This record gives sequence, C-alpha cells and structure tokens, in this order.
Amino acid sequence: MPRSTLTRKGALRPGGRGGGSREWARIRERVLKRDARECAYCGGVADQVDHIVPWSKGGTDHLDNLVAACRTCNRAKSDRDVGTGAGER
Repeated sequence: MPRSTLTRKGALRPGGRGGGSREWARIRERVLKRDARECAYCGGVADQVDHIVPWSKGGTDHLDNLVAACRTCNRAKSDRDVGTGAGER
C-alpha cells in the first residue's frame, strides 16, 4: 500500500484518491467537528464532507477546501463549484 502523500494538488489519501484511509477519516471528523456537523448549504445535520472546489476540477483535500454537508446537498452539488448554486437551498 502506498504511503500518504501531498501529491495531486494536496491529496491526502493513499494513491492520491480513495476512501477509507485513517488519515482521511481523521480529516473528515475534524471538518465535521469544526462545522458543528451543520451542513454548509442548508443548515441541516451534516454526515459527509464536501469539497468546495471539486476534486475533478483541481480541488484539494486541504481543510480550507472542505465543508460539512448533508447527504442530500452533497449529492445535489456533485462535481459543480459552489458558485453554480447547485447544492444550495
């Protein structure tokens, strides 16, 4: 298994991308705690972390590019930038 790196514009996950690393889990919990588990888009209960600038558009896993989001808003936003209005209510 490759070690975690800060390659790919700040990727914090093994291999640059992927779900279940302990490091990503710590970052996810840190963001949810920082944002008081409140969705940045609708104010509901957040259970996910969203990239403000999507990964597919060059966004990073840095804390300043991550916000807490509920599942509904995170899915509605998909890979669009926040400024498009998607995911906002």
